Amino acid sequence: MLSAVQRVLIVGGGVSGLSLAAGLAGDGFEVDLVELKGGAEGAGIGYWSYGIRAFDMLGLRKVVQDASYISRMVRLCAADGTVVIETPNPGLDGTDYPPEIILSRPALSAVLMTEAGARGASVKLGVTVDRLDEDERGAHVTFTDGSNGLYDLVVGADGAFSLMREKFFDASIRPEIINAGCWRALIPSSPIIDQPYVFQGDGRRVYQYPTGNGLIYVGIEQSEGEPKRTPSASRQRFTDLLADYSAPQVAYMREAIASGEMQAEFRPFNWHLIENNWFKGRLVLIGDAAHSMTPHLSSGAGMAVEDAAVLFDELRQRMPLEETLTSFMERRRSRVQRVFSDSRAVFEIGQVITEWSAESETVAAALVFLNEQP
Repeated sequence: MLSAVQRVLIVGGGVSGLSLAAGLAGDGFEVDLVELKGGAEGAGIGYWSYGIRAFDMLGLRKVVQDASYISRMVRLCAADGTVVIETPNPGLDGTDYPPEIILSRPALSAVLMTEAGARGASVKLGVTVDRLDEDERGAHVTFTDGSNGLYDLVVGADGAFSLMREKFFDASIRPEIINAGCWRALIPSSPIIDQPYVFQGDGRRVYQYPTGNGLIYVGIEQSEGEPKRTPSASRQRFTDLLADYSAPQVAYMREAIASGEMQAEFRPFNWHLIENNWFKGRLVLIGDAAHSMTPHLSSGAGMAVEDAAVLFDELRQRMPLEETLTSFMERRRSRVQRVFSDSRAVFEIGQVITEWSAESETVAAALVFLNEQP
């Protein structure tokens, strides 16, 4: 039987990896984190109340919430700006968690990186695992920079296209790329976008979310794929897709993207779910490495930080490793399967703005489940 965990290696510096690193380091664990790419990817990210609860479990709620915009209402509109419905964001009953927070991915990455380091985690960028061998002493890891380490547990948190999953877990598991996705960008704030907006178009939805740090997270969700383009061609395509929207908020968004040099790219959706255990020996996968989803119901982001929170909660019990990981799976398997199914169901409804409404039966039923304790 493997003993309780003290030395942890986390591979991947996204939300789940950095959140887990901060939580464990703050609880007295020895934590190393390596991140190959060394920078935040994407534009913006949102967390409903259940995601905020997960940050709270890790002792991270305040720093994350302080860097966020608190969203309590979304204005759903036609392409010309006519308001169809103003829908409240439902919160978590019996708590003071805000209904939703929105922040830029670079801001979230910076907050989590700072907090992990301040709590004592060692973070190394531009490095990943080259070799992983196990014995009764632990996991012997050789890194791509030639250094090595000995750990009680290795956590693969390196995203949907995880190298840890491919090299050391099961190379046959690969996400399915979906012929749909989102254009995403961050644009400067404007007084005319003072709250979240969603605009209905023909087979597309345009969304705009303040992030609380002088930027607005904007995007287009569409039911078709896109080829790879250069940065300038991507901005042109992004603005072309907005031509049929006459709402002043969208006109501002279009001009900001056309005249700026910000990253504006299309990211196709993908999904996969490891049906059986997410662990093998001393390696466990969390976040998108174990399950990737479309962004509906804020499920991918929420499940990633929940994975970190539940694994942290299990590890801090200082039980033998097999018992810890088995209990982790008992808490995660059915919950993630249900959320995976719900987010897929919302995706398959198509580009209908009312499916972002609290009045949607699909969304309401999913929220009841999501708000249960993980």
